[in-house]
Amino acid sequence: MHEKKFVIILPFTLLFSHIFTHISQNILKFVQFESSFLTTKNPSVMRAISIKMGLWMLAGFISFFLLMYVMGLGYRNELRIFNGVIHMFCIYRAIQLYYALHPENIGNYMMGVGQGMGASIIGVVGFTIFMTIFLALNPDLMHTIRQQSHMGEYLKPFTASLFILTEGLVVSLIGSYLLTRIWEIMAKKV
Repeated sequence: MHEKKFVIILPFTLLFSHIFTHISQNILKFVQFESSFLTTKNPSVMRAISIKMGLWMLAGFISFFLLMYVMGLGYRNELRIFNGVIHMFCIYRAIQLYYALHPENIGNYMMGVGQGMGASIIGVVGFTIFMTIFLALNPDLMHTIRQQSHMGEYLKPFTASLFILTEGLVVSLIGSYLLTRIWEIMAKKV
């Protein structure tokens, strides 16, 4: 059964990897993450940082999910903690990049929260779309999720992905606020 999963998922993984690489390369070319671009004089710095870290978050979520799925460890709920690590690292890095370019805004926590949420929206919404498609194309996994859920047969790929979206956005808001406050405390000590 494990070999069958690997044979089914490998072409999908390779195709998605190629598509993601192509899209991210084009976005990064468009935004041009060079030191000359990320300056305080550019009004779209916040958006550029959000796109960059959001794409890294999306890549981390998808890579980790596919790795666990191929290895047959997708049922281990305790491994979800690593999604939290990926999530918090990308949020922290987005906040750190923003405040490095705008040290005058360190006291304004709304800017940090906004930066973390911007990156998270890209990563979480992208992963939600990926999971909707993945669950629709993989009825065995969807059946397993239905069996473990209280919703049973009413759980569809779209509704299952809405749970991912809701959880991701709530974690993003709380994490962005806490990491912004931690960053401000650390910046004041220096």
